[in-house]
Amino acid sequence: MRDVTLRGNIILARETDGLSFPNELQGIGCFDGPLVRFTVEDNVVGVNHWHGITLGDAQGCDIRNNACFSRWSGRARPWVQVGQKKNLARGNTVRGNLAHSLDLSADVEVKAENNRFVTEAQFQKRLAELASEIDGKFGRRHPTADRPRLKPH
Repeated sequence: MRDVTLRGNIILARETDGLSFPNELQGIGCFDGPLVRFTVEDNVVGVNHWHGITLGDAQGCDIRNNACFSRWSGRARPWVQVGQKKNLARGNTVRGNLAHSLDLSADVEVKAENNRFVTEAQFQKRLAELASEIDGKFGRRHPTADRPRLKPH
């Protein structure tokens, strides 16, 4: 796949604790590359799985200004990863991301800049900013469900 942009999405495993059937949710996972010139930017991913953002066999991709966080206990903490199955990952840029960890070892040419460990406060701030931006563009209530897009906090 080539020239795909994933921008400005909110992906949340759940907003409420104590659900009857709480399962794991992956974030942005594009596993079967090569993925050429993907842009993944300004996303807020709150999941209870390793894959916050994962691009497999990425080539010339740009992963920037995303926030990946989990507040749930357990070993799975979302990362930003450039992975591979066919040893094709190369020439990617990963900058300005907040995550529990980064795994960029599949790309020996990767340019990694200003990526930091995420805190809950940083995640909540990014979530509130993006939710406000989405509400401004599309309205506070979903037009079909006639419900708020996110629960009020």
